[in-house]
Amino acid sequence: MGKYADRLAKAGRIVRRPDPDDRRAVLMTLTSEGNDVVEDAIKAYLGAADEVVEVLDHNERLQLAELLRKILVRLEGSGAPGPDDAQTPAAASKGPTHVKLRFENAEAVEGEAG
Repeated sequence: MGKYADRLAKAGRIVRRPDPDDRRAVLMTLTSEGNDVVEDAIKAYLGAADEVVEVLDHNERLQLAELLRKILVRLEGSGAPGPDDAQTPAAASKGPTHVKLRFENAEAVEGEAG
């Protein structure tokens, strides 16, 4: 991990500073350049993911998003969603943020088409 952090710091993508609460630890923060790199990587990833699912219609995309959300929630140890979770608006707020964002994006696509 140290050599990767060294490379990121040398490239100006992170800043390291001592942790004020733990002398053994170092805190790493993205610089604005590092944040730009992360944003570009996410955009590229989401673009590739959109290409993969373009064969699915809107309802199939929503179903896939819900199924993937359930799997991620379970893998992250936050418990398995109940059978009624998919029917409630709060269901979209459970689980990882990136899944919620993709789910909301899928809903926005329907609004544009309809």
